[in-house]
Amino acid sequence: KAQYTVAWDFDSSVNTMKYLGVWNNKAYFTQTTSYSSPRNLVSYDGVTAQIVGTVPNEIKKIKRAGNGLYLQTSLDLYFFDGTTITKVNNTPSVFKLGSNNTVYSLNNESHIGNDFYFFRNDPNTSNYKLWKSSGTLASTVQVDNTITLTSNDTSGIDDILAFNGEIYFHGDNASGVHGLYKYSNNTVTLIKQMDIRRLGTVFKDKLYFQANPYFIYQTDGTTAGTISYGISGGQESVNFQKNSNSMLLSSVSGPYIYITDGPQNTLRKLMDKTVVYGSSSVSAFIDDEYAYITESNGQSTPGFLSRIKFSDGSVS
Repeated sequence: KAQYTVAWDFDSSVNTMKYLGVWNNKAYFTQTTSYSSPRNLVSYDGVTAQIVGTVPNEIKKIKRAGNGLYLQTSLDLYFFDGTTITKVNNTPSVFKLGSNNTVYSLNNESHIGNDFYFFRNDPNTSNYKLWKSSGTLASTVQVDNTITLTSNDTSGIDDILAFNGEIYFHGDNASGVHGLYKYSNNTVTLIKQMDIRRLGTVFKDKLYFQANPYFIYQTDGTTAGTISYGISGGQESVNFQKNSNSMLLSSVSGPYIYITDGPQNTLRKLMDKTVVYGSSSVSAFIDDEYAYITESNGQSTPGFLSRIKFSDGSVS
């Protein structure tokens, strides 16, 4: 039977605690004592929880880079180097760092070394353009003006991934060509024109994404090597999870969980069942041995957690 340990027994003055993810062997949370108060960034190393910094507004997204974490609020971007939080923009703006699912977003890289890449809104045109920062105000600069993040791409999904030392993203060029692009050596190159819905993850020398409009694709960074993986996410945005040996695809054509070693012929359905509690949401997470499946109907019926062993498919 699973055993649980209280990590932090905070008092009644704390209004909300939101889990952000793990970085540098510590778990990070955001904490607030009222809706109008500043938000605290809290770290937990398995023994001690402590407030490591404060920002004036809610932390909406978090992504890591080579030298720290980037924290997105409504109109500002902050950098945390493990000790100090620094604002890296001098005028308010809207930023796009990645997934609404902060845990999923944290697990995908969008940096090359200490250069962190993101989209930032131009208040004069309302278009999102590609920027980068290495954690200071002076290093936060626009790097490309040719590709615009379109309205289809601004729903909070992951839009930028680092792959083979280059930055991959999707959007429209000046001629309205929507597709998969890469940024390298100050140059933007179109990999393939297609209707991309979200970038997924990098796994075993391939970048996986969802396109046309909901099929899973993989690419090796070339036009010829950008091919369909053969399954559809139905009308859902697929979640991509991975460990060193396996990649897990959840919400594929409903509450189904697929697992793969990489090549398409290793793809197998790990979970194929009707959700128990009617209109329910399903989340899946992965470690080196198990897939963990959580289900909830968003109502008064309690949710539950199952785990599926990769080696034999047993459920516990």
